[in-house]
Amino acid sequence: MVSIQTTRFGKLDVPTDEILYFPDGLIGLADCTHWVLVADPKNSLVAWLQSMSRSDVGVPMVSPRQLVPHYRVRVTKRQLTPLNLAQTSELFVLAVVNCHDGKWTANLKAPLLIDLQNQIGRQVVTTDSQPVQYGLPSVSASLRKSA
Repeated sequence: MVSIQTTRFGKLDVPTDEILYFPDGLIGLADCTHWVLVADPKNSLVAWLQSMSRSDVGVPMVSPRQLVPHYRVRVTKRQLTPLNLAQTSELFVLAVVNCHDGKWTANLKAPLLIDLQNQIGRQVVTTDSQPVQYGLPSVSASLRKSA
């Protein structure tokens, strides 16, 4: 168990087997390599990717498949190499939530892929034409409450 202090959630006791390792960090947060997913107590659609090293860094996330049922992540094999995936690996996909000019969006172009078996993740840029700002009209009110 590791204890961390966070700006958003206060003190968290994190089981070591729930710590996610992102060797390259995230886009714009390369120095943050260890994270934990925290459920949002006010919004079941949202989880927060909380940095283990920076108490002030928590990134709201959503499952893109809850918003776009046929969403597929298209990447090259080279992009997946750092994850050292086994044939039995199960990938969890998350999209970063942002607010631009009062409009809530999800970045479907740069999702996070997390190997649940090994607790290792990577943010990738898809090879297809996914939107960087996919509008979230149906959840904007509940997102506003939690973010």
